[in-house]
Amino acid sequence: MKSHRLVYKRTINTKGRYLIMVLQTAKGPKEYKIKDLDFTNVMCDLEDRGIDVMNMMSDGFNNGKTFTTLRVITATLIGENDLTKTGQILSEHLKNGGDMDEILDAFTEVMENAGFGEASEKDKKNKSEA
Repeated sequence: MKSHRLVYKRTINTKGRYLIMVLQTAKGPKEYKIKDLDFTNVMCDLEDRGIDVMNMMSDGFNNGKTFTTLRVITATLIGENDLTKTGQILSEHLKNGGDMDEILDAFTEVMENAGFGEASEKDKKNKSEA
């Protein structure tokens, strides 16, 4: 992936490590600090906005609502409550050369950092040891 199209990057500052999501705009890339969420709050933020992540993993994008899902994921990541504004941000990103996979990659990293998958991996390990 080219560095000018990177949608997230790890940044170290004096307060520690955090992620930045870079979205494309007509004026060039714009950085958004990704909201620091734990696993439960990521899941709750998405569910509060109508996205069932567990179902999405098995059945695909929220019953075919790809853009609705991406808009909610983007809003959750950047901490934006106004979904219309988030839709405008997402449209601008796509119009100016960004793509949906970049947002999904950032979301995957946030979910991994929040501990998604750790519990299921521990369960698998415990069952195999039993």
